[in-house]
Parts: sequence; structure tokens; C-alpha cells
Amino acid sequence: NNISYDTISGYNSSQPLGPGGSVIIDPSSRMLLVKSDSSQFNLLTIRVIEWAKDTTNTYKIMGVNNKEMFIDFTSGYSPSLYGINANYASSTLKSDSVYVNLKKDVHLTTQSLDSNIVTLVSPSADTVSISAINYAGSKSELFLRTDSLDSPGVWKLYFTKHGNFANRGKCGEPLVDTVFVNIPIPSIELIGDTGYVYVGASREYFVLNGQYYDSISWICTNGNLTGGHHDTVQVNWGASSNGPGFLLAEAVKLKNGSNFILLLSRDSLTVDVNGLSLEERTSDIVIYPNPTTYEIAVTGVASGTDYEVINSDGKMVMRSRLDGAKINVSQLPTGPYFLRFRDNGAWLSKELIITR
Repeated sequence: NNISYDTISGYNSSQPLGPGGSVIIDPSSRMLLVKSDSSQFNLLTIRVIEWAKDTTNTYKIMGVNNKEMFIDFTSGYSPSLYGINANYASSTLKSDSVYVNLKKDVHLTTQSLDSNIVTLVSPSADTVSISAINYAGSKSELFLRTDSLDSPGVWKLYFTKHGNFANRGKCGEPLVDTVFVNIPIPSIELIGDTGYVYVGASREYFVLNGQYYDSISWICTNGNLTGGHHDTVQVNWGASSNGPGFLLAEAVKLKNGSNFILLLSRDSLTVDVNGLSLEERTSDIVIYPNPTTYEIAVTGVASGTDYEVINSDGKMVMRSRLDGAKINVSQLPTGPYFLRFRDNGAWLSKELIITR
């Protein structure tokens, strides 16, 4: 629409490539066939409309994408990056290169690296430099070297003709193939101490990649959140008892200008909370002799109760079920331990010293 054709030379809306020229869509092979009888350059704008069914089984437009292709019908064409067609491009955040997969082979020359040849535009519309172009295996695969992939989002990459050739049309878009590079927002990763912690111990946890999200919420069991900022939090473990503790971080990225959730990322961790807790219950448990050499007697705990022995490094070195009222510890080395009994889902701990 709104294109002024050179009607005197035979160009019009039904023959945009002039006399003898044609543009045909072959749906069986999913190809666009372009033909011209004259030596010329042509710019084609392809509009792709994507449809999908909604929840009521009704077709709706899901997106419209315009793609401009510059086609060369002139003679004496020499292989170069000019007129390149790209299938797709990919990269990751903080990477030093962009991988480009092409529809056909290209032949790199000494003039291939030029600001007029390849342009990379960031999501904030800044043009960044390409330091090198190399083959990534075959001649239809390229690596574009850059050190500027420092933000997630959709980057735009396009190729042009070397020299002073006009790179853009009236709409301001590149005259040759454009390919988009989606740098995904990385998932969050929860970092902090997950080893042996005591009741009441305070630990700090932080979210890696939290700066790319709008908000982070926290859920904690068997612990109190005592402070923190956007992507950090302090936890006072053992709010309810000894036993497992759980911390969950949920990060949300909103679509610009709306409350629509664009991306949701979760990460969680568990800790083993130990130490003395539930004093009114623990005081009823008696172990003797303590220190001991080979065996201890236990009162205040029913036969059949699960128990564990934890060494000073926080490792579980013995686990069993109380049979009667005695526990044989003759296989354990000399040193301090925690003897833990399972009581209605909570762990009740007593200090134990083994000497030889």
C-alpha cells in the first residue's frame, strides 16, 4: 500500500517487479518464488500473520511480522554477505558471540567486517560493535564476535551491502534480511548455607540473577525472615523445632506497562536444623551414662522411636529405631555428638559425649 510505482516503465500493484516479473507463493513446498526478466534490484516486504485458536476454538490473530527482503537480479553478482538470508540466530546473556544459521553459503572476504555489512542493535536501540566474523563449521553458519550482550531481550541483527549503498528504505527498516536474537532472562538461583545449622542460627541467602526481575517473594518454613532487600534475605532457623527447614524464592518479571506476568522463576533449598529446642519436651529425655563408652540407656522416649546420631561436622553417622531402652554406640569414635529422637514430626536433641 501507498507505494508510488513507475507506471511508465510497466510497474504496478499487480506487477511490482515490472513486466515479466512475478511473485508466487507455493504452499506445497512452503516457498516464495520470485522472478524477473530485467536486470534490477527489488525490495519485497513479506507480511506474516500468525493465527491460533482460542479457548472457544475460534481463530484469532496472535501476531503480525513484517520482513523485508532485498533481491538482486543484476548480472555479475559476486558471492558476499550482500543479500544474506538467515534462518535464525541465537546467543546467551554475557556471551561473546552470536550464532547465525543461514539459508545458503556465504563467502567471507577481507571487506566482510564493516559497520555497513552487519549491524547488531540492542533491545534499548543501541548499536553495538561486531569485532569479528568467523565460520562456525560450514559456510552457512557464522559466529559474530561481540562483547556487548549485556542485557536480556530481543536484539536485532541485519546484513547490508558493503560500501555506500543505501541501507534503508522509506520505512527506516533494513533493505536486506533481518534476524532477531532473543537473549532470554536467566532463571534465578538461590544461594546460601544448606548444611548443618543450629536452632536460632541466622543465615543470609541471596538470589542470583535477581536484578532482571521486577519482584521477588519469599516463603519459609521452620524459620523466621528477619530482614533483607530485593534479592537478599536473612533467616533465623528453627522457628518451630529441629528438623528440616525450607526456603523458596519466587521471581516475577512483568510485561512492560502491564500486570501481565512475562516470566516466572522459582528456586528453593532445604536445610537441616539441629540443636536443642522444645526444652519443655527435651528435658523429659534422659540418657546415661553421658559421657559413655559403649552403650547408653534412654528414658522418656518410647520404644520404636526413630533416632539419629549427628557428629560435630553435621553428618548423620547412625540411624535406627529404639529397641527397648538402650542404644549401642560402640562403633562410633570418641567425640561430641547430637542424639536426635523423632517426636510427632519434630526432632528432639540431646548432647552425647563418647570417650574411650
